[in-house]
Amino acid sequence: MRGDKELATAAQHAHNAAVMASELKLVEELEAAAAPPPTGALLELAGLRTATRLKRLTYECAGEGRVIVSEYVALKNQRNDAADVCRICHGPGTVRPADADDETGERLLRDTCLCRGSIGCVHEECLVRWYETAGLPPEPRCPTCRGQFRNEGGLVLSRRLVAFRRSQAAKRTTPETPTDLARRRHAEITQATALWRRCDYKGAKKAFEAALSEIRRAHDDEATLRGNIYYVTATLNLALVELAMGHLEAAERGARWAQEALSGSDQELRATHNLALILDERGLVAEAAALYEDVHSTRRDQLGAAHPDSLRTACNLGRCYNRLGDTDAAVTLLTETRSVALATLGDADELTLAASHNLSETRAARGEYAEARQLALASLDARRRVCGEQHIHTLRSTLDLARLLRADPNGADDEAIQLCAQAATGLAKLLGRDHTQTVRARNLLVQWRGTPREAPVAPQMDDGRERVALLETLDVAGERKHAVLGALVAALRERGVAALVVPLARDDVLRDRKWDAVIGVADLDGGMRFAHRLDI
Repeated sequence: MRGDKELATAAQHAHNAAVMASELKLVEELEAAAAPPPTGALLELAGLRTATRLKRLTYECAGEGRVIVSEYVALKNQRNDAADVCRICHGPGTVRPADADDETGERLLRDTCLCRGSIGCVHEECLVRWYETAGLPPEPRCPTCRGQFRNEGGLVLSRRLVAFRRSQAAKRTTPETPTDLARRRHAEITQATALWRRCDYKGAKKAFEAALSEIRRAHDDEATLRGNIYYVTATLNLALVELAMGHLEAAERGARWAQEALSGSDQELRATHNLALILDERGLVAEAAALYEDVHSTRRDQLGAAHPDSLRTACNLGRCYNRLGDTDAAVTLLTETRSVALATLGDADELTLAASHNLSETRAARGEYAEARQLALASLDARRRVCGEQHIHTLRSTLDLARLLRADPNGADDEAIQLCAQAATGLAKLLGRDHTQTVRARNLLVQWRGTPREAPVAPQMDDGRERVALLETLDVAGERKHAVLGALVAALRERGVAALVVPLARDDVLRDRKWDAVIGVADLDGGMRFAHRLDI
């Protein structure tokens, strides 16, 4: 009896949906950049934080109300960050990018060292308390993996150390000892370097220039400055900041000065590597490749192929080979580098992601679009999760994936345009509207919007992605929700959407229908919300 009743109910819902489908009309279709985004909490609940938003669609149901959904492209089987816990206090939290606001104090930091898996996250407050208990060492290492702290974790600890050094200096009534001065210089340069790695280029430049100015006031002769390791290090790192800001001549000038100052020292290789990086960006690719080859050979002999410095040089050398047209050498070197980085550093480490990104570019240059797309998608997803949406590495990966999709005969043109728009907006905020990279992205966006491509005629390759729609608004009376939802599913199916995610309150009538999964639960908008997924 119960089965007959359920069949009858399902049949009635299907009939109502068929009737409603003729009355459900698309009245507005906005590109993602032109529509206000869903809240971060809603995206977390729906598992779409690292997905690419394409469009916002507004439907009207004749006399019933409005329905608003957003279309996304997401990797299938994305990991559930809700299960992450702090490795120190074992308390819960949510991993959010470094550029995300957090007023709860529950944001977890990931990729702060070499720890991975169930011990890969830590609360910022817990990390600082541990650091203070450990005595504020100038070069702290994780007590679990013995790796140096990096990324946002490294910046948090550097800020705490600088604050401590300054407070000590303010309390001091006797002249600063050489040892204390050296410690303070080290802390200041470490913090400035951390600001650069966080993409706070203006803050990093200001910090480096302040440190250099103070050293020049104490030592005004050239020979003394060349022998001051803090002055040379700050100059070398400032060159990388100038590079990021698009000041290429200043970057090359500072890097060449530092390379000469470090000639014959154990830091000469680092200076040469950074100079090659700047020359590569200036378009002097052949000279950059020659320098990289020399550094790579030496580092492999002295440090081994798996050392991070060796891997970093190999990544950049492989990119130069690709730009010089030697894609065979590039594929061989980058494939080996990526394999070693995966085995030794893990899939979320920046060196692994850089190797994947450069290998994707090389595969695309050879016309191997399916392989290139898989590498680029995985790299972008990881960078969004670890670095944040507005990190320079994430923005570059976003723009490069857009180029790849545009060049690929089977690429999705609408997705390419949305990715390019995201990159152009992010680069303008980070680097400024007149920066070369911003202008390049903006020009591509104008060009692509003006010359849309025809839809691909070849069948789409399964590259691990799917189109997912997120229901943002369902302004319909309770008894009509089933029919409207059925009509919406039919409309989305015609657009090629693979799944619909619907956040529902505990007592919503739609929770009684058949769903494929409940993928998230959270306290949202003053009540519990359940993210239901329906495969279309």
